[in-house]
Amino acid sequence: MIWQWPWALLCGLSIPLLVILYWLRRRLRHRRVPSLLLWAQQRPRMSAGRRWQRWHSSRLFWLELALLMLLTLAAAGPRWLGEAQEPLYIILDDSLSMQAGGTDSPRNLAAAALMELLEDEPRRPVHWLLAGRRVRLLSARDGDPDPNPAVDLPEDWLEQRWRCLAPTADLVKGIAQAVELGGPTAHILVLTDHSPPDSVDTSQVRWWAMGVPRSNVALVGAGRRTDGGVDHLLLEVSNFSSQPVSTRLQVAWGAPVTARRPGDDGGPLAGQQQPAMTAAPPVQLQLAAGESRRQRWQVPIGSLVEAKLPDDALAADNRVVLLGEVQPAVKVALELVEGARRDLLAKALVSNDLAELVSPSSPEVDLRIQVGRAEITGSGGDSADSAGADSAGAWHLWLAPSTDDAQPYTGPFIVDPHHPLSDGLSLDGVIWGAAPDLRVADLSPSEQPVISAGDVPLLIDHGRGSGGRQLSLRWQGEMSNLQATPNWPVLWWNILAACAADRPGLEPINGRLGMPFHWRSAASATPLATLRSPGGLRREVAPGMVESDGLELGVHTLEWGEQRQAFAVNFAVNALNSEESDLRQAASARLGTWRPQRLAAPVQHRLWPYLLLLVLLLSSLHLVWSRPGTAAL
Repeated sequence: MIWQWPWALLCGLSIPLLVILYWLRRRLRHRRVPSLLLWAQQRPRMSAGRRWQRWHSSRLFWLELALLMLLTLAAAGPRWLGEAQEPLYIILDDSLSMQAGGTDSPRNLAAAALMELLEDEPRRPVHWLLAGRRVRLLSARDGDPDPNPAVDLPEDWLEQRWRCLAPTADLVKGIAQAVELGGPTAHILVLTDHSPPDSVDTSQVRWWAMGVPRSNVALVGAGRRTDGGVDHLLLEVSNFSSQPVSTRLQVAWGAPVTARRPGDDGGPLAGQQQPAMTAAPPVQLQLAAGESRRQRWQVPIGSLVEAKLPDDALAADNRVVLLGEVQPAVKVALELVEGARRDLLAKALVSNDLAELVSPSSPEVDLRIQVGRAEITGSGGDSADSAGADSAGAWHLWLAPSTDDAQPYTGPFIVDPHHPLSDGLSLDGVIWGAAPDLRVADLSPSEQPVISAGDVPLLIDHGRGSGGRQLSLRWQGEMSNLQATPNWPVLWWNILAACAADRPGLEPINGRLGMPFHWRSAASATPLATLRSPGGLRREVAPGMVESDGLELGVHTLEWGEQRQAFAVNFAVNALNSEESDLRQAASARLGTWRPQRLAAPVQHRLWPYLLLLVLLLSSLHLVWSRPGTAAL
């Protein structure tokens, strides 16, 4: 035992003072009273005073003596020296190939060997690092970053966190992080299925490879595109073996399973029963050693497509699910737009595959075009005339009313090259008619002139209001030739494409492990979404990006919003990784040693918190015993 503040032991000099207080008693005065009938027939115990009397101990004395001794010891900061143990840093390969072999997979073999190792040192501190595309330090318990002995972990703790669903494993980075945490003499154990690279120092690292070279046939590529009223499906199959193989590829399709907008029933959600499938005749493939072959099909537009290979060494790469990438048209409503101006707008919109004209009274409008003036405010330009029954995040484009003071502008036109609405525009030779009643200097800092003629703004992005984005198009058709140039359809394509990209949704809907999925929610929707996995598990995700590392393979559902503004989007995650499907480089070996434990200082266990806890307990007991009628000095 050592003392952190040994000079605090001088506080023990207070113990003789306590003894002196029990020797000194107060002197009693004599009083004459009529009767002793009501007086207690015993001599009272006297409190401390100035008169020496015979020693009289009590249980309070011994309790107070114990309190003083415990306080003195606690003030000195006692520490108990324990035996030092070097922490163990375990790096787990979380890549997909660790699943190969079923029950005899490298992951299962490594877990069994690890448990045998930890049984020999049950109280050793352990740090867990999960190596995928990124290296994560696992907490032994939720919210507890400190290392814990493996014996304290729940039985299913490792199984729940080490699922081997990463597209790759950066083990070198994991070792570097372990060295940074534990120092140059840290004990590091790597569990994987392949041999170590030359850059790994096996004099510090134990590298346990539990893999077995296996032959494997895998789906390594998949894609689909729409052309000519059908979807063209492309699949790539590879033979990762040294021998020719014969395999069968089965393709089937079913009803569309893509998205659910407000008011729609949509398709089935992840974890629920999928629609009935129509199977195409199976294709028998004869693949030479190391050969890859591509096969093409035609499937119905928007259908759910599933491709399968027979079971082999790695089941994860034998199945691919592709959802139909059908983008709904942008629903456009023309409100208070009449005459030749309406005809020009309708013609430009109808000729565009992205747009669908709907009635202004429709409750589902993505882009509302109306004549009026947006209120130019710093908050984003909401107008009091704006319709309030649109879908969540609906855009508004305000056409400036026709005025007599409009002027034709031939330039110079100033175009913001970084704004998506200006993509592909070239205004050379364009005549643009607009009223000169507004200047760029009149705009607020939140409003952006996309196109302007000198200091006269022609196309203004007012930013996002209470719902979607607000735009102002200051254009007089009778004074312009803009509508007769290629810039006219390009401008409306940019507006519709930006509106479609801003709608609540997710992209892409088909991806592979390691690919990020980006999702957008409406301004009025809840800030969090619920991600439902194919197995039925749920977790919350924030808007922005959904990382596919660690996600189950199959169809997932992302749900957000409430009641009228509820959305549900399905997306598919597939393996499609040739490097992980190639099991020919797997190896089985136990390499490396650990350096002798460094002569570190013994572990010091602090004892003063326990002493203070005992002081509190004894103080509570002192309060009980010192109450009137219970005990006295």
